[in-house]
Amino acid sequence: MRSSFCTGGTPRDTRSPRGPPRRAARGSEARQRRAEPHARDVRLAGALTAGALATSLLAAAPGVSAQAPPAMPSEDASARAYVEALRRADPAAAARFQALREARERSLAELREAEGQFAAGGPELRAAFRAKLRAARRRYAETSLAILDFLDDRDTKALTEYQAAIADLRALLARRAQARAELERLLREE
Repeated sequence: MRSSFCTGGTPRDTRSPRGPPRRAARGSEARQRRAEPHARDVRLAGALTAGALATSLLAAAPGVSAQAPPAMPSEDASARAYVEALRRADPAAAARFQALREARERSLAELREAEGQFAAGGPELRAAFRAKLRAARRRYAETSLAILDFLDDRDTKALTEYQAAIADLRALLARRAQARAELERLLREE
């Protein structure tokens, strides 16, 4: 590729992955463009954090292999942040959530152990481990559902509180609209 400086022309156009060709940025402008977080990137990071928590809840579905992928570091960080926020708002709920998570982690360890034994045992031993594997899957599903129930209860409570706050704000706006109408009527009478 020939540089535009060799031909005496303008700087060459580069193809952007986000759209039509544009001029290549130089110097501080390029550094500034790279340093600015884009709104899409920020939304993506938030979605990934939320997805990490949901993924950690559903990590070992019944069809999971004996060697599940290791947990992402952001999962632990987001779970710790959630527990800390919950602890500030409701210490009893935080303790309950922590107990539910620990029970789920224990059941996940049991499930992985049962899957390992099932996979390691040959066809003749698999029948012996099948009941243990089913019980481990059932326990894991129960503990995961308990966490989901906890989160659903918290979210339903928050939703109810938000709806009450929205109703209060709408009533306040209605009172202001009424006061505005009276004040405007007073201005017209003068």
